Amino acid sequence: MNKFTIIFVFYFFAVIQTHAQNSFPDKWIGTWEGDIEIHNQTGLATTIPMSLSIQKTDSAGRWDWTLIYHLENDDKREYELVEIDRETGHYQIDEKNSIILDAYWRGQTLISRFSVSNSLIIANYHFWEEEIHFEIFAGDMATPTITGLEVKEIDKIQSFPISVMQKAILKKK
Repeated sequence: MNKFTIIFVFYFFAVIQTHAQNSFPDKWIGTWEGDIEIHNQTGLATTIPMSLSIQKTDSAGRWDWTLIYHLENDDKREYELVEIDRETGHYQIDEKNSIILDAYWRGQTLISRFSVSNSLIIANYHFWEEEIHFEIFAGDMATPTITGLEVKEIDKIQSFPISVMQKAILKKK
């Protein structure tokens, strides 16, 4: 590859990434519905209808981000997505109860990683052509498997169990 081709390839991918960042979350405004499957160590535990509503607000850089788990009495979670730095893909999910979760836009995915009561939780929203793939992984942080102790060049490695996985494919209503 010559120098011009290499520069063009880097420029092309930079333009695509910038367009993807600039289209989030506005391209995804609407109500999305599907079923969330909740899996534990023994398999599929339950399936629940759910929806995600993403709506503009009157404030720049803020969107209503509402999750509803359609149970006998709907479990409605009215959050707000807040743009911190669009260029770096840094957002926050404000739960409006003093809990604010950092989230990062990476490769068509909004990713949030946080801990609650010694559980590590990873929440992913993958934005594909006409679907949002929503996943949550959760597990105990108190009982990691520790390896790498014999290798002086690196710190110990801790891997954590996954006890629950939730996944849903949401389609626009």
